[in-house]
Amino acid sequence: EVSHHSAVAFADAARNGWEVSGNGNDDYRLAPYVEGPWITKVGGVYFLQYASPGTQFFTYSDGFFVAKSLRDLGHSHHSKYSPFSPFSAKPTGFMRGAGHGSIFRGLDGGLWHVTTAVIARRIRRLVINPVHVQGEWMNADTYLGDFPVGVDGRRPDWQLLSLHKPATASSTSGANAPSRAFDEDIRTCWSAETGAAGEWLAVDLGANATAYAVQLNFAEVGAKQTGRLPLRDACRYYCEASADGVRWTVVPELDRREGGRDSPHDYVALRQPLSLRHLRVISAHTPAGAAFGLSDLRIFGTTAAVKPPARVGAPRVTRDS
Repeated sequence: EVSHHSAVAFADAARNGWEVSGNGNDDYRLAPYVEGPWITKVGGVYFLQYASPGTQFFTYSDGFFVAKSLRDLGHSHHSKYSPFSPFSAKPTGFMRGAGHGSIFRGLDGGLWHVTTAVIARRIRRLVINPVHVQGEWMNADTYLGDFPVGVDGRRPDWQLLSLHKPATASSTSGANAPSRAFDEDIRTCWSAETGAAGEWLAVDLGANATAYAVQLNFAEVGAKQTGRLPLRDACRYYCEASADGVRWTVVPELDRREGGRDSPHDYVALRQPLSLRHLRVISAHTPAGAAFGLSDLRIFGTTAAVKPPARVGAPRVTRDS
């Protein structure tokens, strides 16, 4: 039963720099929003999280207040703003922003934070990051959150091989050049002139490489249908690999010509490592009347020149006298 309303969280950009508007928390002209509340109880502590400064910014993050009881959380003089705010932030990387989220306990027993990342002003994607809580401290691990990572937190020793590599395409629409599919920015994209089957995008990694995973992030340039699409009206495509750019072989694990569920950010961890220098993705069907396009074609693996860094050994600290 709700007995009364109680204002608990207010924006205080003068004290909390992360609440200042702008992609760099530098736009003091625009008042920040406070939204997306969510309450979580862990170990006898109540956490009231909220989002700020605005859903359109890279700096969109979640901060929180803490209290020892739900009643105290409803009274601003009994709850307190946490100096560990924001506990969820990701202003850089391929997908930016980590605000307006909620926390749940997974089947593994761990805590997870569902949040959103920005693509355009009114287009966002859901992101899930692990959460760690100790006493009144809380933190969502967003570090390299848009790179391959296991549910157990382990990160494979793969590197992003496709960044800024030379690319070619069957056609290009306007300024959406092939290079935009390899700039590690989900807000930009390559787009073909049409959505017809046979449109393609190819990348040259510059040297022989071993690929362990591929992620295809499809764009929706020129989509004419809004609302929910038929479940099986998904991007259908297939990929071909080559060592010389002349002779191509279809990659079975990257053959989606028969369709399936919609996967706008199709991530495929290959069962067997793939040796290649060139990779080409070819459209078989583009839904919603859109042109075939990708915001980024990301290839993870190793080359002779790009190897995982050596693991850090036991640290040693020397104090100056």
